[in-house]
Amino acid sequence: MENETHFCEKCQNLTRLYTKGEGDDRKLIHYCVTCNHEHEIDAEGKCIYTISFEEYDKSQLINHNPYISHDITLPTIRGNPNIVCPNPECPCAKQQMESSIKYIKYNSDNMEYLYICEHCGMKWKNQTE
Repeated sequence: MENETHFCEKCQNLTRLYTKGEGDDRKLIHYCVTCNHEHEIDAEGKCIYTISFEEYDKSQLINHNPYISHDITLPTIRGNPNIVCPNPECPCAKQQMESSIKYIKYNSDNMEYLYICEHCGMKWKNQTE
């Protein structure tokens, strides 16, 4: 699908999309509100609007945000020995600091979480079976 901006052939102003005709004879046109010029759209291979209902992995979207670890609205787990950063170079592991892990539930059905270490920024997912 290609996004196009269409300009009037006569006055070079931006055109708008309108329908012309009734019933089965309706056609989509580019219409210039400045000079009233109409240009019929070739319907072959043109798409006006699409919507996708495909499922996608929300954790990938979260992973691309470099500032997510600074979000103060995310819940934080501190000092829990069951959830530790897997990074061996993390200050938690090297200096015996208390762990501080933020977490985001990205799949409610399967209880899948994305964890973010506040010390080193490492991100990982919980293991689901």
